[in-house]
Amino acid sequence: MKQGGNPNNLGETRIPRAFVLALLGLVVVGQVGCAPGAAPAGSTAPSAPAGGPPEDDGATKTLVIAQAIAFTAMGPFTTNNTSGGGVTLLGIHSTGLVSLDGQGREVPRIAAAIPSLSDGSVVLLPDGKMRTTWRLRPDVTWHDGTKFTADDVAFTQKVRSKIIPGNPADVSPFIEQIDVPDPLTAVMTWKTPYYPALFMDFRSFYPLPQHLLGKAFEEDNEEVFLRNPYFTTEYVNTGPFRLTDWGQGTETTYERYPNYFLGLPKVGKIIIKAILDPNVIAASVRAGAIDIVANKALSANVSVVLRDEWRSSNEGSVVSRQENWIYLQYQWDPQQARPLEVSRDARLRTGLYEGIDRAAIREFQFPGVPDTNADSFIPAADPRVSVVGQPFARHPYDPNRATAHLTEGGWTQGVDGKFLDRSGAPAQ
Repeated sequence: MKQGGNPNNLGETRIPRAFVLALLGLVVVGQVGCAPGAAPAGSTAPSAPAGGPPEDDGATKTLVIAQAIAFTAMGPFTTNNTSGGGVTLLGIHSTGLVSLDGQGREVPRIAAAIPSLSDGSVVLLPDGKMRTTWRLRPDVTWHDGTKFTADDVAFTQKVRSKIIPGNPADVSPFIEQIDVPDPLTAVMTWKTPYYPALFMDFRSFYPLPQHLLGKAFEEDNEEVFLRNPYFTTEYVNTGPFRLTDWGQGTETTYERYPNYFLGLPKVGKIIIKAILDPNVIAASVRAGAIDIVANKALSANVSVVLRDEWRSSNEGSVVSRQENWIYLQYQWDPQQARPLEVSRDARLRTGLYEGIDRAAIREFQFPGVPDTNADSFIPAADPRVSVVGQPFARHPYDPNRATAHLTEGGWTQGVDGKFLDRSGAPAQ
């Protein structure tokens, strides 16, 4: 994107290059979030040297981001649907007990540390249950200035287990109770040992403020509670930017929160626009009206086109990562597994898989995208490849081996190269 004036005529300086993100929204926060060496919350940053120009701390900068989904409310509702890129931007305004860093590693956020067996904060109980003790940072505040405490953690569990519908990542159904021995300690008792119990990001466990919602939770029925203005125009959370304009969920505005516990954000304002038409998003990026496009808001084809355009113009960047994976489970349902022998003979399934040129399909769909792996859902450069391995690499693309396995499985190949199943009918 070319440098230009602010589309809202507010006088801010716009970010000079465009990005199309296929990364988690937390990366956006990492890029615009905390300045290295930023003054702690509540302290005063050093002033610029006498006689020199004042240091630009980013207060006048505005970042405009596009997503391809409009939200009707804020909070846990937004985590149920990952399409359109909206979920990847939640880290702009909201924070969980933990999060992911730029390398995809779990790191504490609101939590002072992630519980572990080594320090006794994770305990397997004699009755088969599990206990995790979370110690919280003392400097975390909600956007209205109220301190975040363990009571908010316990309150969140009360709400999420009774009212707010969950999503596949929601951990609340597996928590039996949360005890609060002191304001900065939350002790969770789990019904059974539960493997994601330590990844308490805002998707798994979306923090809610007791001081703002406690009374409504006690007095209102579910329908009234879900219409509380907190979830739209009065939303606050603990992230680096606070909501200042709800914009009916289609153009929300956030200003940096000066008391953010990880430091002063580098950008003064973020505007998130919900643009449902990907062609309009692409046109807006080219026109310089959009600085960043959220993950999943553009198709891979459009992203590749923009990447190739920008290689010569240097007006933007496309950042990619391996994410969703598509798979077939045709052997489970006899009505779908046609012919039926495919579900009963591993030789046929092996032959079918060896007859698919995955690398060519990958290159056709994502030309020139690095660090992809046609034989695994783990990226090639991910250190976990050495542990998980490449489970499908033992069946490489090989038409001759595919033919041999299909023939061993009872199929016959005609002179036209097509196969007949065991009944003599064309194999579908």
